[in-house]
Amino acid sequence: MQKAILAVLYHSVMLSDNNVRHQYCPDGIESWCAFKRDPTKIFKTQPHHLQPVFLEFLLPIFQRLSDPVLLRRCLAGYTQNQNESLNSLVWLRAPKHKHRGARSIELAVILTILQFSKGSSAKHGIMARLNIPPGDFSLVGSAIKDKTRINKAKRVEAAEMKKRREKKRQGKKKLEELWQQQEGVSYESGGFNELDIPSTSAQTSAKKKKKTSH
Repeated sequence: MQKAILAVLYHSVMLSDNNVRHQYCPDGIESWCAFKRDPTKIFKTQPHHLQPVFLEFLLPIFQRLSDPVLLRRCLAGYTQNQNESLNSLVWLRAPKHKHRGARSIELAVILTILQFSKGSSAKHGIMARLNIPPGDFSLVGSAIKDKTRINKAKRVEAAEMKKRREKKRQGKKKLEELWQQQEGVSYESGGFNELDIPSTSAQTSAKKKKKTSH
């Protein structure tokens, strides 16, 4: 994934050395990179390609995006978009359908980040520094909001875990069905009872008869 992220940047920058430019692009004839599919072919410049000067400014950003610590956080497979969740809190304070000045938007963003990072109770510290002590109703209301938010997050996480377990069980069941189609039934309850295997007593009687005949 690190190479794929860096490939987005390097592939789009018009570097003079194609080997450097396409060093992170996937190899093979099925690659999405035209140069890797056929290095002898002339690589055409497109309008969206960037001048080399942009590489210096964009590379640190792409390096942060491809940091292993950040990528490991993607392994859990969560689908919630944190940015959208953050934006919704901003627009809750400054609705899009109403005109707001830059100062109002800035204040809405600050309060949103504060709540998103520390919870609803975090604003009480700022109020105290402004000599505006929060009242009892404000304290109780913020505590309820924080508790509700935590409980909701736990329910969502539990639901996601349940979905993943169900998906895993379904995948295992499909795999077993595929094996059964390829190899036939390898085990079933009581299946061996149908085999024509003589019992121990029958085998003993047969041996005695054989000795008597001799």
